[in-house]
Amino acid sequence: MTHWIFYRLYWMYGEYAFSGLASKYRAVNVYALRVFALLSLTITLSLLMHHKIELPARWNLNRLLAG
Repeated sequence: MTHWIFYRLYWMYGEYAFSGLASKYRAVNVYALRVFALLSLTITLSLLMHHKIELPARWNLNRLLAG
């Protein structure tokens, strides 16, 4: 669910955000950094949404249906 947000941002703004590094480092290193940033942000947002949205919603729905 959250990966699409970062995937779109990655392809829209990734070149711009990492363009300063492209002249200093090899292309493969910059690409690896971009992929690492994409994965890190995706996993972090996924965990945050799971704990702040999905678990409370599940708890409230179970409570509502039980009684």
